[in-house]
Amino acid sequence: MTLTKRTNVSNIGRRSSARLPTIRSAVILLESECAVFDVSERGARILLRDPMTFPETFKLSIDSGPPRVCRIAWRKNNELGVEFLDSHGPAGTSRARTGESRRGNREKIFDKAIIVYNDGFCTMDCQVIDYSEDGAKLKALNPRDCPTYFQLRIKHGPTRNCMVLRRNGYEIGVRFLPD
Repeated sequence: MTLTKRTNVSNIGRRSSARLPTIRSAVILLESECAVFDVSERGARILLRDPMTFPETFKLSIDSGPPRVCRIAWRKNNELGVEFLDSHGPAGTSRARTGESRRGNREKIFDKAIIVYNDGFCTMDCQVIDYSEDGAKLKALNPRDCPTYFQLRIKHGPTRNCMVLRRNGYEIGVRFLPD
């Protein structure tokens, strides 16, 4: 199997979480080898020799990690887009094992928002993926251009002062600051 690295950004708007370009070995637990080209918390894009013979759900082990239960989201030539049906992260590690914790429960809201910075002179469009009383996860096209401190204006919600905690692909994790 010849592998070439490709980045497909045309489907970014349809995904609920950003995928990170990668080339990693993986095994579908149907005794068939594949290559993983990008992976997120919610799914991956894999390359197979014959994707049309696969069942709608199967188990996938990435980098010899624990098996992940997957569902086929789309098929194109010898590629499959798969959605993870379990609650583990991209490398097969659960949030509890990585030490990540939150004080409040997050609510998925998928609402449009604007990041405002430089005393209101600069803005950046984003989407709020989930939201809690302490912070939020945002999706932006240029998260590296976002400053560490900014104001978040949610279309159908409050305006909050924020501090960036992490940047991962197109996602920004923020903590809300006191007003």
